[in-house]
Amino acid sequence: MLTANSLESLLPTIISRCQPILVSVPRHEEVTAILQNDHGVAPERAQFVASLANGNLRYALALLEEDLEGRRKLAVEYLRMAFKFNKPVEQVEFLNQLVQENDRYALQQLLQFCASWLRDAYVLKCSGAEQPIVNTDFRAALLELNKNLPQFDFDR
Repeated sequence: MLTANSLESLLPTIISRCQPILVSVPRHEEVTAILQNDHGVAPERAQFVASLANGNLRYALALLEEDLEGRRKLAVEYLRMAFKFNKPVEQVEFLNQLVQENDRYALQQLLQFCASWLRDAYVLKCSGAEQPIVNTDFRAALLELNKNLPQFDFDR
C-alpha cells in the first residue's frame, strides 16, 4: 500500500503500477467529534485543534500532545513585535531569539498560528464581529487589532 497527498506528487511509472483509491479528508465536524468523544477533549479546544489540523486526524491528535497555548502566545508576541513600527533593533533581536530557542517545526507552527490570527482578523474586518473564527478565545484581541490597524490592507 502506498499513500500520497496527490497523484501529481508521484512519478507516472509508479502511478501506472498502482490502483488509486481516493480517500476523502474528514470534515471539520467529524474531526471535532472524534476529539471530543474518543479523546475527551473539551468542545472549544476540539474545535480549535480540528481547525488547525484541516481534516488531518493524525495531525490533530499530535497537536493535543503539544503546548499549543504556549506557542499561540508566542505567535501573539511575534505579531505584536511585527507591528511595532520604527523598532528594527528590537525586532531583529526578537527574531534571533526565536530562531535560537525553537526548532524548524516550532517555527512553522508559529507561522501557522500567525496565519490563522491574520485570517481571523480579516474575516472579522470584512464580515463582522459575529462571524465564526478559528481563534474564538482571542476574538476581543482580534477586534482590537482591527481597531488599532484600521488602514491595514489584508488583500496585499
